[in-house]
This record gives sequence, C-alpha cells and structure tokens, in this order.
Amino acid sequence: MNEVPNKLLTSMPSILIKGARLKIDSYSGPGRLVNDSVMEVIVNKIAEYSYVERTKNWGWDYLIRDLERNIDSLGEVPFARFMDAVSDITFNFLEAFIVDDLNEIFEFVNFGYRLSDNLEEPWICINHNTTKTIEIESVAELTRKLCKQTADHIEQAKEQLKRSENPRARKDAIRDCLSAMEALMKRITDTKDVSGANNHMVNNREVWGPKVIVTEGHKLWKLFHEDYTDIRHGDFDISSITLDESRYFIDRILSYVIYISKIALKELN
Repeated sequence: MNEVPNKLLTSMPSILIKGARLKIDSYSGPGRLVNDSVMEVIVNKIAEYSYVERTKNWGWDYLIRDLERNIDSLGEVPFARFMDAVSDITFNFLEAFIVDDLNEIFEFVNFGYRLSDNLEEPWICINHNTTKTIEIESVAELTRKLCKQTADHIEQAKEQLKRSENPRARKDAIRDCLSAMEALMKRITDTKDVSGANNHMVNNREVWGPKVIVTEGHKLWKLFHEDYTDIRHGDFDISSITLDESRYFIDRILSYVIYISKIALKELN
C-alpha cells in the first residue's frame, strides 16, 4: 500500500511557506496580499483534505503551527486524497510556483510520482510498482458480508486489471468499481440510487461521518457520468484514460468503499 514518507511530510511546511511568499511577491492585482491571509487559505485547504477543523487562529506563527499539525493529519488520509490536496494547492492556489521544489523532494524520498506542468493531468507515475495502493482482494472480502454484488464487481475489476495495458480493460475495471460502489451504497442505506444513498448518509452524519467524506462517492459518480460518459455506458471510443489515471480513480473509489463498509459493518455488530 502506498504511504506518504515522513520525510516528505516534514518537508512540506517549508515548501508551502516558500510558495506563499512567491505568490505574494508576484501579485500584481488590486490592493495587496497579506502573509497571514495567504497562509490561512493554505492551512484551511489542508484542513479540508485532512478532515480536521478550519483554523481559528490569526498571526503568522500561530498559522505555521496549524499548518504543521494539519500536514501531519494529511499523512493519515487515503493516499489518493493526499495526492488531490497537493495538486489542488499547488496548481489552483499557489500557481505552480512550488512544482520544482516538490518534485525535488519527491525524488529524494523515492515517492514514485512527480508533478507535471498540466493541471488536467497533474501527476506522472515514475514507478508503476507504487500504484497498487489498494489490495483488491481485501476489499472484496470486506464487502462480501454486506453486498455480494459489490464483492463480485470488485472481483471482476481485479480480472480486468490483469490486462491494464489495454485501454478497454482499464475502463472496464473502473466501471466495475463504480458498479460495486453503487450496489453497496444502495444496499447499506436501503435506497434506490446513488443520489438517494448520498442524501441518506449526509442526513445521518452521526453514523456516517463528515459530509466532506460521505459525499465522495456521489462526486465520483457524477464525474464519470458527466466527464467520462463512455465508461458508464460502454462506448470505448469517446475518451481516453491512461494507466496511471485509471489506477488513481480505482484507488479513490475503493478507498470510499472501504470507508463506508467499515461503518456499515460496525452498525451491523
């Protein structure tokens, strides 16, 4: 399973601080940017991805302490979510100022990935052995007690991934994982569709947890219905998806499946 090296986590605060200062120095819009306000955005962005509360502090030193705490928490979230956090902050807020610095530390700790200069495809895998972040067999076993249909779809995805160099097999694997997630969401919430299951979990936060987590399944469902429609409907000539992208999306889907499965099993017991 992929893990974020501790050396990477301890190096991130200084890199993000550098990015904040570069953003401020290069700003040419109306008014001016303030150190604390820029850092507050970064701290709260990481809080969002780390499932922790937004900062209530103000002042550079206090914000830096919050930054370090939140980055520690970021190291404990699913790997795919860590990747989302880094690419979002780097490209959408810090305007790619820290890409080179991040890639340097990625190489130093043998992270297995590097950032590209393309916001649409921000990650490049440079070591395919690092991409098996989710052991599919364990997910199938975890879900079988809850929903046999889910476990069966996951087993099908496993077979497709044996041919993952084939574009059609990659799409089939993603579709099987989405179908597994759909079946599970409907079964454990006793609802008729993904949207209904999502609403049920959001409305029962005391059981399912924070909205930012429980809505992940619905977000992925919408993504593939709106941006990759061919994957859901079996037309393989519309969009292309790389091997790295397919593994990334499968990791995200199965991370969510694991999360809701563990809660559902706890409720059964």
